[in-house]
Amino acid sequence: MKEAGLAWHADTRIRQAASSGGAARALLAGCLSEGQCEAVYTLMRQKESPWAAGALIRGHLDAGQVASSMYLPITALEHLRFTGTIKSMAIVGTTCQLLAATKLLKGRVETLLRIAILCKQQKHLGFTRFAGKRLGLAEPGKPDRVDYRGHGWPGRVTVDNRSLEWEQAAAIPFGKRLWRVPGCLFCPNPLGYKADITLADPWGLEPCDTAGKTMAIAWTATGSTLLHATPHLHFEPRLAPADIKRSIDWRNLQRKARLIRFYQGRNVPGRVALGGHLERIQTTVLERCLNKWRLPGVLYKVIAHLPDPLHLIPVSGERE
Repeated sequence: MKEAGLAWHADTRIRQAASSGGAARALLAGCLSEGQCEAVYTLMRQKESPWAAGALIRGHLDAGQVASSMYLPITALEHLRFTGTIKSMAIVGTTCQLLAATKLLKGRVETLLRIAILCKQQKHLGFTRFAGKRLGLAEPGKPDRVDYRGHGWPGRVTVDNRSLEWEQAAAIPFGKRLWRVPGCLFCPNPLGYKADITLADPWGLEPCDTAGKTMAIAWTATGSTLLHATPHLHFEPRLAPADIKRSIDWRNLQRKARLIRFYQGRNVPGRVALGGHLERIQTTVLERCLNKWRLPGVLYKVIAHLPDPLHLIPVSGERE
């Protein structure tokens, strides 16, 4: 790590729309306006489901049309097609998307700048149905429009014309790791594949009910230069590794990584196997119950605070 800090877009309206700072929007727009990249690739808003699509952009980027975080399946690297060779490109994505893009663009892009979005887990449509059911929609599985973030930090989930605070909507699906796409069971590195910069929500670092800021980690000299030199981006390099580990819940990420061998069907220590089996049971029971019934608000809070089987799994410094 070269340095880390909090970053945010100078335009408060963009910060509000992005929930956590809008740093990715500023970095992409700056890469194009300052001539650091010939093209950028990111998700852009669209009116139809899934409400965002990948776009390869040259010249000018409309930062207001860049999509916020999307928690449903979107075809990775769709529309990433071009003829000839591009000298330099910046691409925003999760670990799996950056890995795929690196292989796809090998020999076609001379310099690839990778801006990673911290991704602990991606969701299938079960999460959207859960949000719709919790909001009392008659057909929660067929929304006309979903906005998963926005409205300041930490944001709100809006399904059709109803909305819920992000912390309430995400507590169970993310806290209990429900409705994950299968690849998340085998992902060992949520910080990004060969990333120059990793961007993340500033949990524990930024108070709620603000316009939002982004936790930004520079892994390379190029990433550090971009954070300091990008127009319209404010960057305060003041975070230590301990701050980052606390914000991203480093110990639970270590525990999750230990479960990879379990999900691959390999031999693992007894406590790891127990934690894995209990997680499978928890996932099955909770998904079935939450899909079937809309519960009173207090029961959602109780479920969110149930003991986590992941805590049975030791990490470095703890006994098996």
